[in-house]
Amino acid sequence: MLIRKYFLLFWFFVCFYSFENISAQKNYVEVLLTTSNGTLLEGWVDYRNWQENPQEIQFRETPNSKTTTFTPKDIIEIRLSEARYRSATVEIEQSSRNLDYRSSH
Repeated sequence: MLIRKYFLLFWFFVCFYSFENISAQKNYVEVLLTTSNGTLLEGWVDYRNWQENPQEIQFRETPNSKTTTFTPKDIIEIRLSEARYRSATVEIEQSSRNLDYRSSH
């Protein structure tokens, strides 16, 4: 009976791990990545059709090589076949948005 419990527990973990790998799909596309020190890297990025700025980028030199993580501060530009992304530090305007207040003073 103890062997059966361990066997079931083992299969539970195998199935759970398999599900995690299936649900965590990657979309590596070929890119040219320019680092902040000007180095041009050819490789592959886990592309997510970014609508918002990602906090980090997963980069590989080949589709099956080890992943390197870059942050926006590490990158100047990423060029894909259909898009170009540039990293920049910008100041954000934080003054009042209340137009009535501005016009009355």
